[in-house]
Amino acid sequence: MGRRAAVVGHLGMAKFELYATRHAGQRPTWAWLTLPLTWAFIFYGNGVADRIATLFGQHASAANPVWQHNVLAQFGSAVILGFLWLWLRFFERRTLGDIGLSRPPLWGRFWRGFGLGFIFVAVTVAAGLVLGVLTIAGPGAWYDHLTPIWLTAAPLAVVGTMIQASTSEILFRGWIMDAFATRWSGFLAITASVLMYTYMQGVDPSWSPEATVCVVNIALLTWFLSLCAMEDGVLWGVCGLHSAWTLSMGLGFGMNIDGRHLNITPVLLNLAPTEGAPNWLSGGDWGPDGSLFMTVIAGGAVLWQLLRGRRARRARQVAAAYEDYDYRYDD
Repeated sequence: MGRRAAVVGHLGMAKFELYATRHAGQRPTWAWLTLPLTWAFIFYGNGVADRIATLFGQHASAANPVWQHNVLAQFGSAVILGFLWLWLRFFERRTLGDIGLSRPPLWGRFWRGFGLGFIFVAVTVAAGLVLGVLTIAGPGAWYDHLTPIWLTAAPLAVVGTMIQASTSEILFRGWIMDAFATRWSGFLAITASVLMYTYMQGVDPSWSPEATVCVVNIALLTWFLSLCAMEDGVLWGVCGLHSAWTLSMGLGFGMNIDGRHLNITPVLLNLAPTEGAPNWLSGGDWGPDGSLFMTVIAGGAVLWQLLRGRRARRARQVAAAYEDYDYRYDD
């Protein structure tokens, strides 16, 4: 039955080793303590990254309209990951491989996840264009904007986004989920991951209808990522999916990412919400994450993953029944 059978109880209340077996001498962090520690790593990591950037006359800020500041904020996620590495190394006596970042790198899974993340965003964008809630505001950089500055900025944004997205997955789908699955259950592991990640995005659903949709979509996509990570037993696939999800919205189609703009000419198309179109369909200032189209796609992805898990549980029950059958009474 493979990996899926091994985590067949992931939605139940049974605890299990999620990514790696724990050994004598290791001292994993108390599950509930991982939540405030994650907040602290992110808060102080961003502060340290910005302080380092100021030494060079820059800032590390995702909300800043200057593209250099956006990219520095992405690379600044490496500081956050460094804090986690130090905690694992000197307190828990473990490695990043013990929480899902297995070695050698599984690039095949990463790029398969990347392709799936791009499909999520591309289908959302295509639906918006077909129904007229999105408009093509201009061509992509491939058409007439391959300037030296762009050829510098775009690769930096790609690498920076991959670092930022992978850091999020290592923290939320790796460290937090591993702690809760081992101590409590798969159900609580997914719940903690979804709620903490959604909260850390800082979107208030009371701001607008599309902000409410954005919160729902972030929760659904996080739920899907959690299920995928739990099934795979490694983080490479979800790191790729998260990277493509973010890159496709900003650098791919020039749209906002949860209310923030990358400020780099997009590669494929420069899209914008159609004037007068409902924001809860176009996403408005929140980009595709604020669109009801993304809700349908993300909700369908979660349902698909749950149904696959249900079929696997049934198959396991049938296999167990055959194993327990007493064949002495057969003719």
